Amino acid sequence: YMHQPIQIRQNALVRIYLLNMTELESPLTFHTHANQFTLMGAGPQEPTDVVTLGVAERRILELRYPFPGRYMFHPHQDQIAERGLPNMPSSRCSRLKPMPGHSAQISCQSRATELCIQGGLNPDARLEGSSLRYYQALLRALQAAAPGLHLHAFSPQELLFIAEQDQRPLQAVIDGLMAAGLGSVPGTAAEVLSESVRRQLCPEKLSARQWCGVILQVHRSGLASTATLMAGHLEQPADRAAHLLTLVALQQAAWQHQVSGFSEFVLLPFIGAQAPAALRQRVGRDQPDRTAMLTLTAQARLLLDRWFVNHQPSWVKLTLAGATEALRWGCNDLGGTLMEETITSMAGAQGGTSQTPGDLAAAARSLGRPVAQRSTLYGEVGSAPCP
Repeated sequence: YMHQPIQIRQNALVRIYLLNMTELESPLTFHTHANQFTLMGAGPQEPTDVVTLGVAERRILELRYPFPGRYMFHPHQDQIAERGLPNMPSSRCSRLKPMPGHSAQISCQSRATELCIQGGLNPDARLEGSSLRYYQALLRALQAAAPGLHLHAFSPQELLFIAEQDQRPLQAVIDGLMAAGLGSVPGTAAEVLSESVRRQLCPEKLSARQWCGVILQVHRSGLASTATLMAGHLEQPADRAAHLLTLVALQQAAWQHQVSGFSEFVLLPFIGAQAPAALRQRVGRDQPDRTAMLTLTAQARLLLDRWFVNHQPSWVKLTLAGATEALRWGCNDLGGTLMEETITSMAGAQGGTSQTPGDLAAAARSLGRPVAQRSTLYGEVGSAPCP
């Protein structure tokens, strides 16, 4: 197992051999320099010199990924903040007090098929002195209130926090939560897997190496997770490339052990509107640079190659119009309806807090793309029974 993230120095010329995983024979080459992460000579019909950023990615994308299949979205997905009193100084942490049974019943009555459960880290969240027992009880309460809902919960940061609070092995925590109904794990808190960037961006969070270790353990336990990259802040092009290649290595490890690993890749553009003043000033923008994020979307599709079939934009961060455009840059999934998104909206995102299934389907059809509904793990959609 690889616990150490891949590192790539700035101003590096990197050549990636995709081991005959695509029909193109030439290696994928990119150059990390200045403020660019430029793809070069990535196919037999491509020039060998650096071409305009964005143009190369789109041209190569059309060669490698014509996307003849259906474009997907998660038809009914709700998000709740499972606890208040976060001990991390993050503007993205919700401070909503939990009402798990009530939230689950509302979600079920709205025909939700998934509850996404994330929040801050609360050392007082204990049951009989145990953090794990508290979260097991939370999952069981949600299941009792709305049987059949898929529980997509607890980022690597939260899983590690529970283990540390109870001084238990991480595997014991994962096993205990799975026994209580945990269905999959959000791959958030990854931000960018560069220790030097994390020391400036999110020093209070787990390290890049810890994130990789937790994800490996989650996958080895048979749970799927999402994979994320938060971009558009302090990171350099080399950091982005190294992050994406680290995700490939983690996916390879999962598949070698015959487990599903990552279900999808989600690019999360940085929202700076409510960031700390010093960070906000260094980034220099409150909302994402759409052009830069679309280019990175295409680059991610190329670098992640066949290891990540499903790519999803964030309509909360890019707006639905921006996410729709991302379907032309490598994405094949518009995500979920998010009936009550709170974390990103509190950070200043302008994409809204919810969409309807009709909104998402219409967005894909506006590009002439066929549409299919999916479950959390990309299976056929089933109806969650309401009590």
